[in-house]
Amino acid sequence: MNLRTGRIAWQTKWKNDMCYSGVATTAGNLAFVGRNAGYLEAYNARTGKLLWRSPKLKAGVNAAPAIYSANGKQYVVVHAGGNSIVASTGVKPRLGASLYAFALPG
Repeated sequence: MNLRTGRIAWQTKWKNDMCYSGVATTAGNLAFVGRNAGYLEAYNARTGKLLWRSPKLKAGVNAAPAIYSANGKQYVVVHAGGNSIVASTGVKPRLGASLYAFALPG
């Protein structure tokens, strides 16, 4: 969303997947979003171009990602626990209780 104009800057639609996670962004123009299918993805926050996708995680990524720094390195962390709401769509949810952290390049 372009906050200056109030218009949608870009959007992504996923076929046969939903997003319950929310989004976290960095000062380096990365937007991280979790996918119900079990992925964490990074997009260019200005253009919407997909830049990275995590390996398949053990459960749906339905929690908001968090970004933090430690010892001069930046990380993104997310809980993959799945979501039973997705069962109402006819898809069997993949539930779990894992926390994943990924280091950002640079």
